[in-house]
Amino acid sequence: GSVESFVGFPWVLRLRYVMENAGSLAEAKSVWMHTNNTVGFNHMVASASDQNAMVMETRAGYTAYFGANDPREKTATYVDASGSKRLLGAPVPEAVWRTNHGYDPVIRGTYDESQALFTDSVHRYFLISDTVGDYASARVPIGLAQAANITSVVGAKGHDFFSCADQCGGWNILSVTFEPESLRLYASWEDGSGASWSSAACNTYVEFDLGQWITSAQAGIV
Repeated sequence: GSVESFVGFPWVLRLRYVMENAGSLAEAKSVWMHTNNTVGFNHMVASASDQNAMVMETRAGYTAYFGANDPREKTATYVDASGSKRLLGAPVPEAVWRTNHGYDPVIRGTYDESQALFTDSVHRYFLISDTVGDYASARVPIGLAQAANITSVVGAKGHDFFSCADQCGGWNILSVTFEPESLRLYASWEDGSGASWSSAACNTYVEFDLGQWITSAQAGIV
């Protein structure tokens, strides 16, 4: 977005501060509200104790908070490259996610749409929505493996999000999915260079059991 400030908490340190000082979504929101935004990004926090998550769309001086199935997300529209008006969101009752663009009217009012609408942000958003919908239609509960699959689908591999055959132009360097309740984490990373480079989403995911070091209560907010 075009509204920025140096008077605030650098977002990387701020997210770490939230994780260190909040044990629920309500506490995370309180910590966030008592610190300042510097720049426009989408952030999300998830709570094992609440079994829920919250998205924060930000710019300097303003944050829009979203849960699942938010009407702002459901009714948002945009004009595509051909000049056609299209729905921008497809929220569902039991999941919340973001790519690179926003849905709050204030956030969208100062957002550089060229960074999202005519790149692949909208496409990746709907890939997530469609994959969540496919699991729901097949009556498959979304556990860690299914969440890791959703994460890998939207990793930029090249020209085709569903194929690792041609990774020219890909840029996904790290792909991570964490399940706070079980303290298990799946992670993959890029490999090689030049013509031999391979996207993180196309490599083997390694499972980490964080329960060796922390408890679910300590995990709190992620």
